[in-house]
Amino acid sequence: MKLKIAIFFTSIISGSMSHAESSLVMYGITDSALTYVSNKMGNSSTELNSGNLNTSRLGFRGKEDLGGGLAAIFNLESSLGLDNGSIGSSSTFWNRQAWMGFSSKSWGI
Repeated sequence: MKLKIAIFFTSIISGSMSHAESSLVMYGITDSALTYVSNKMGNSSTELNSGNLNTSRLGFRGKEDLGGGLAAIFNLESSLGLDNGSIGSSSTFWNRQAWMGFSSKSWGI
């Protein structure tokens, strides 16, 4: 009987302390243009251009509450080439922003 009571109290305590909050945001910009170029080396052509005004990108931003006012934060962002299907650069996938860290309400960071 003592074992059942201990398990019951343990589940109540762990259930009442689990108020961790997490968030994940997926964001991005897609920018492509269909352009018509005349007199290109004596000819004309219609082309699909990626990043006509802005660089197309895909990113993930998140926060995980660790308790006690401390949270783990991150941001991962990569460029996209809509005209040829490329992602990132040839050597790095997360080639725009890639960082992680901690934030704290009590430390002011």
